Amino acid sequence: GKSKEVVADVISYVLSTGSLRGYLHSQAPCPLRSPEVRAELPHKVPKAKALHRTPPLVINREAKQTDLAPWCPDQCQTALDTTGIYEASGLALWLQTGAFDVRTFVPDIAWRELEALEASLFSPSALHKHSVTRGAKKQIRQRLLWPTVMICGLADAKAAAQNFFDQQLPLVHGHYLVWAWYVAMFKAIRNDDCAWAEQLWEAGCAVTIQLHTIPGETKWLQTRHLGSEGIKALGHPSASDTFVSFVHLLRSMNITKLQQGKDAHIRWNGALYNDSMHKAAQSLAAILEEDTGELEGAWQALDFDFGREVLSNQYSKLSRLCYYVKSAKVAGWSPPKLMAYMIRMLRLTFQCRIQLPSKAVESWLDKDRKTGALGLWPALLVVLEVFEFAQKLGAKLPLPEQSKFASVCSEMLDPVTCWAKYLEALFKAESTQALNEEDLDLEVAGGGPTTECDLLAETKKAFNKPTGMLLDVLLKLMRGVYLQDCRKLASDGFYKAMDGSAKDQCDLVRDLQVIVEHFEGSQKSVSLTTQVPELGLLQGLRAQGADAESAEDREGHWRTVQGERKKYINLSVPKSWSREMMTAAFRSSGKVYSHSGTLNASHRLICASADLFQEEGEAPWSIQSKPGKDWAGLVEFEDGLLAKHLHAEEATIIYNGGCPPRAGRTRKVPLQAKNVETVAVACPVQRSRIRATKKEHYATCGESSTYSGRYSGVDFRPTSQLPLIDTKEKQAIIPFAPSPPEDWADKHGSSVPLFWAESKSIGLWGSTSRGI
Repeated sequence: GKSKEVVADVISYVLSTGSLRGYLHSQAPCPLRSPEVRAELPHKVPKAKALHRTPPLVINREAKQTDLAPWCPDQCQTALDTTGIYEASGLALWLQTGAFDVRTFVPDIAWRELEALEASLFSPSALHKHSVTRGAKKQIRQRLLWPTVMICGLADAKAAAQNFFDQQLPLVHGHYLVWAWYVAMFKAIRNDDCAWAEQLWEAGCAVTIQLHTIPGETKWLQTRHLGSEGIKALGHPSASDTFVSFVHLLRSMNITKLQQGKDAHIRWNGALYNDSMHKAAQSLAAILEEDTGELEGAWQALDFDFGREVLSNQYSKLSRLCYYVKSAKVAGWSPPKLMAYMIRMLRLTFQCRIQLPSKAVESWLDKDRKTGALGLWPALLVVLEVFEFAQKLGAKLPLPEQSKFASVCSEMLDPVTCWAKYLEALFKAESTQALNEEDLDLEVAGGGPTTECDLLAETKKAFNKPTGMLLDVLLKLMRGVYLQDCRKLASDGFYKAMDGSAKDQCDLVRDLQVIVEHFEGSQKSVSLTTQVPELGLLQGLRAQGADAESAEDREGHWRTVQGERKKYINLSVPKSWSREMMTAAFRSSGKVYSHSGTLNASHRLICASADLFQEEGEAPWSIQSKPGKDWAGLVEFEDGLLAKHLHAEEATIIYNGGCPPRAGRTRKVPLQAKNVETVAVACPVQRSRIRATKKEHYATCGESSTYSGRYSGVDFRPTSQLPLIDTKEKQAIIPFAPSPPEDWADKHGSSVPLFWAESKSIGLWGSTSRGI
């Protein structure tokens, strides 16, 4: 968690009346409070009622040790007037902590990082051992030293001419070190550790304070940067400024050119200001200039959870991130908003255990120079493209569902909300389950739980099946399941892959294409008019701006298509189902009737679907209609064409579980499912003359070629993939076609399938055609 509020309470406790001072005076004598030590360190234990009035630590001259001279107001005044800098020993209690001051803004720090500072700098492991002589004996003396120089600043040198400061000495940098000292003192008091409390108090009474006269803001910023660079020698990134703070410093100092930074002797991590540093700083500064606070919050959240070394201290990583943010063209996303989103997504990848923070190196984030594979940053831009695509699909939903889908989509797109609402509970449950598993792999992309989020399952109930499938894909996208696909699509192009022009389609594209088919089947309604049809769903989603085809162009193209279609497609409707009428209709079918063909090269296929021959009853969607007496005329027509079925055989279609498309309430009765269909096949020549061809699909039961007349593993064509027609137009074809049931009308309105019993997919028809 955060530290600032806790530190404020800790400081208040330590400085409260009777707390530290009373504790040090009330403890039983210990080695540090022996008479010899008290003689050498006479002011170590505070005697003043106000702790801050305790004089700095003074070493007895007879001890033959040297220490920094204690604070002297007169010497301070003289030094500041002549050189502008004064250095002396003072108290930690004199320094402004920034935990209370409204005027002094000190960014918060993660509690674990503050504890790490305290454990490293103010714990027994930081004790310095020295050999000292006491009379004729040599002893080992342990002492805790304040870790670094604390740089302070005042605008007026006269304000420094005083003996004591009650947390009034403005600290330029290093507030977190003071916080860590107070936390260590608090723990010593609460743990009743008198010896360690005295060690801490001794260190706090011998703080090296370097006071600067700072007349203006620019000088203050330069001094702050000097303090930050000095503290970096301690080896704790959390104690010094990040590169983001460094960029803020450059902006405040109005450094816009490389030479300006060199002239100001600016450094970062000890290195002089250079060209790559300057380019990264200026790129980030341009984005920060537009930030309204959203980006700053994203930085802070990432730093709190996973440390500053992941991103905010690495200017090479930041430079590449700026490049992608500036080069991306995402409608409605400003550069700060886009960068904040990408930083939050990086945090989400760690939360979802897609990658370890320590392995989020530049080659993983940007591009692998060896393989050329793109990294996380460009992959995240593909994630945005997918969400944009999904939102356009959602706009095709009925009006009541559009707003619901837009709201859910917006929640999922926000990494913070998505984690809190859909993912956190899942990953916590998985972590609890894996507590005793030593081989838990946190680096596999798309890791974590595989069970569906209960909240998402509840959300999906408000939508139809295709929309629920789309929500599943979006959540898997945020979890990182499709991360490798997104990295590939970043180079191949998302819409190019959706068009089928990419060579190897990845799982993400295949899943989305299935969803588009479902949406297109449930949204498109066939019309009897000859108007220009609406664009296909995928085409419509892509048609934007300059790429959109004009209405006039589409009208011209449609007329061309109609002309071409008449060359190959002709609708001949018999007046009755008698053999004579059907033969007359067949003669008027043009090229199909006159087709002669070539054996094993060019064939004419005549299909008669008994399951679609007629519809009857008040609920044709719940029962299959028998073909009826008119079917005999069709059989006579076929007999005339094929010479009494001299070369006839049967084929079989075996369906997977389920049933043909249904609507309304249905009851499942034992042994009622009809998963097997028989197909009568009549050939114009002996079957021994027809070449057997290889079967590539629908061969679940081992059918390797058309030698087997069986098609197994066939899926019923789902309702969502059926082309629809308006009920009134269907009634012009089938006069007694009833209106659909309520549950169907709620999702599809007045559009219904032309044949409720239609069950064979386009894939099955294609496989059958290729087989002959």
